[in-house]
Amino acid sequence: MFGIGGKRKAKAVEPVEPDEAEILDSEDVAESDADESGLDSEAVTEAEADEADLTEADADAEDQDADDLDEEAEFDDVDWREDGPFDIDEVDLGDEERIDLDALVVTGFPGLQLQLAQNQAGKVQSALAVWHKSALECTLFAEAVSISAGAAVRQRLSALAKEAVEAGGEVTWEDESGAFGPQVQLVVPVENAKAKGKSKGKGAPLVQVSRVWAVKGPRWLLQGRLFGDFATLPPDDPKVGVFVEFFRNLVVRRGAVPLPPGELIALSLPQGGSEGESDDKA
Repeated sequence: MFGIGGKRKAKAVEPVEPDEAEILDSEDVAESDADESGLDSEAVTEAEADEADLTEADADAEDQDADDLDEEAEFDDVDWREDGPFDIDEVDLGDEERIDLDALVVTGFPGLQLQLAQNQAGKVQSALAVWHKSALECTLFAEAVSISAGAAVRQRLSALAKEAVEAGGEVTWEDESGAFGPQVQLVVPVENAKAKGKSKGKGAPLVQVSRVWAVKGPRWLLQGRLFGDFATLPPDDPKVGVFVEFFRNLVVRRGAVPLPPGELIALSLPQGGSEGESDDKA
């Protein structure tokens, strides 16, 4: 459909197997301690039960931490940006006409409407690609160099998932079906009666459905949030693929200004243009 040259190659990373730890028999240890101290057998039994409960809880927490680390390691073994989105230093934009928003360079396609969302201070917070009653909101954040891509993406998506749950919504993690790795589908009640939303049934409150993904680049994190009819489709649906391809063709120009991780990077109005529909029309 559209594209940018100069794509990078993924780097293969060999997984490192952890050393096996020696596990002691807890019953032998408990019996030995009881014999040496001369404690009452019933008291020892109760203490063992309490210790067993604590040990099981600790083990569950350790298992969860290990699972999270394994997932992040698997995530980092893949170059999810091999086909974009790219950093400005990674590509040659060439002579193709694009929409330059300073921190973000957009490649349009026929039928696309590009809208810019501004806050009360007049800063452009995000770019909205609108097509066929659906829209992809693209938001850019500063990110630390030291954090891994897997950890950065998980933190961002987990924060949005927490907000959705606190608002009375539902969260569905899609760990294996996303084009950019883990992603989440959020179903959040719509408080404003005038806001656009979908009802789950007659008499049910309106809800807003969105699907969110993110990718980490050099000192930046780019988030995509899909709204509208296409957010309810399977992640691999061709209609969703149009927005995925649009997202891949974004180019980030973060700049050298130091920013704390998580801070939003404002966009700029295109030179000689204004907010609204792009020049690429059907």
